[in-house]
Amino acid sequence: KPFVTEVVFPLIYITALILPLPLAIRYIMDGNGVIDFITTTAVAVVCVMVVIYLIGLKKEEKSIIHNIIKKILCKA
Repeated sequence: KPFVTEVVFPLIYITALILPLPLAIRYIMDGNGVIDFITTTAVAVVCVMVVIYLIGLKKEEKSIIHNIIKKILCKA
């Protein structure tokens, strides 16, 4: 039961939040060109990253992401 409440339900919730924007963009655009494909894909990737970060990660996991980003920025 913990697997369902901690993994499956959040996954369904995140998927429901991610899908509308890329699908709307696909609907608005022709969907026939490479630019349309790249735009839709880019929007989908950004949506996935933002929604998973904001909703799908716990505080500890967000802290790990922050530390990784800090290490990368300090090297540059």
